[in-house]
Amino acid sequence: PAFANVGPDAAKVMHELQHARQLFVKLPTIGLVTILSGFWLYYIRMQGGGWAATNEAKLLGLGGVAATVALAIGATVARPTMAKIDALTTAAASQSGAERDATVARVGPLRKKSLMVARGVATLLGITVITMAIARYV
Repeated sequence: PAFANVGPDAAKVMHELQHARQLFVKLPTIGLVTILSGFWLYYIRMQGGGWAATNEAKLLGLGGVAATVALAIGATVARPTMAKIDALTTAAASQSGAERDATVARVGPLRKKSLMVARGVATLLGITVITMAIARYV
C-alpha cells in the first residue's frame, strides 16, 4: 500500500532497496540463519529423550515448518517477482508513449501476485510467532 501511495517514485525506492541496500539478499540470509539456529536448538532439545512427544515440541516443530515454508516461498516466488517488477519499472522510466504504457501494464499483475505472496508469508510468520510464543505454556 505504501508504494501505491507514493506513485511513480515507488520504482526509485524499490530500486534503492533492491540494489543499493541489497534488502532482498540480506533478509533471506537472516531468515536462513534464524531457521538453522532454531533447528539446531530443537535438535539439542531432542537429545533428552521423550521430549519429542510433548505439545511443546509439536508446536515448536509446527512453527519451524511454517517459518521454513515462508522462507522458501519468499525466496522462490516473492524475490523473483520483485526483481521482475524492478526491471520493468526501470525499463518504463526510459520509455515513452505506448511502449511505456504497455510496460507499466505488465507490472500490475506482478504487483497483485507480490501482494498475495506477501500476505501468505506474513500469515505463515504469524503462525510461527504464535506457536513459538505459546509452546512452553501448552
